[in-house]
Amino acid sequence: MNQPDDLGVWFEHHAHPIAERYHSSGRGALSPKDYTSFLLYTLQGEVGNGGTEQFFFNAGQLAVDTVAALQAIGAVRAAKLLSEICRCFPEGVLGKDVDEIREEYGRLPPMFFELCSRFDVALMGSADSGYILDEDIAGLLFTYLSKH
Repeated sequence: MNQPDDLGVWFEHHAHPIAERYHSSGRGALSPKDYTSFLLYTLQGEVGNGGTEQFFFNAGQLAVDTVAALQAIGAVRAAKLLSEICRCFPEGVLGKDVDEIREEYGRLPPMFFELCSRFDVALMGSADSGYILDEDIAGLLFTYLSKH
């Protein structure tokens, strides 16, 4: 499979239908490769839309699986940092109930918010770095899917 010129467009076209299938039919409707794509698509979408804090608020129950997905595609630095953020929670992830999540947010240490800011820059880049990323999630996913 040849790498497309615009990996961002490829990522959207590849992963969006998988996310729709997940939301309509659940985890069981996805192959392991599709689940990896879904997790990374969710991560990129949430962080790109509202930051890492939004990812944890809206999809925190997927965080541990997302760490594994990042490791699987070779995004070692992102996986390590996301794993550090997960350790801010007593159970490693947020609860699933919105009221429970709000309560947990009130007890999070300041380190959680510092790490979230670092992860935002690591995943999305910054103006200071010219939005150059240490690890290109879409590119790494494309390579992973091509080999598996």
